[in-house]
Amino acid sequence: LTYGARDELSPVGDRPDFFTAAVSVQLPLFAADRQDRRLAARTGEHEAARARHLDERRVLEQTLAAERAREAELEMRLALHETELLPLAAETVAAARAGLASDTVDYAEVVRAALAEIELRLRRDELRWGLARSRVRLAWLTGDERGMAHEEVLR
Repeated sequence: LTYGARDELSPVGDRPDFFTAAVSVQLPLFAADRQDRRLAARTGEHEAARARHLDERRVLEQTLAAERAREAELEMRLALHETELLPLAAETVAAARAGLASDTVDYAEVVRAALAEIELRLRRDELRWGLARSRVRLAWLTGDERGMAHEEVLR
């Protein structure tokens, strides 16, 4: 509301004072724009969540592939130890003992051969434990609830 007083020097002449009233009403003429912004924000949030999900999935798939490769390598190394290296070490110890009995090899050589066999057995056991850990990680990554029986892993 406003009140306006006219002065006496008006070029038009003598006119009465005036009173003005104004009413303001907000009409939602462009409400669709506001909803579009909200929709765009929600869509952006949804896409960001989807991208995070895909990134996490990619990381898990890479971890799974690496763990499967680690398991395969450990199985190969374990098989090598059991089929070739340990039998060869046992033969070396037997030959050294036979040589000691026939006085062609000294006692230190027998001890070295026996220690080499023991070290190979320790490495084989480390490989078994590494394989067991790898299989546990694989069971966790794949969600395999039953996992593997530890007797089966440690054969």
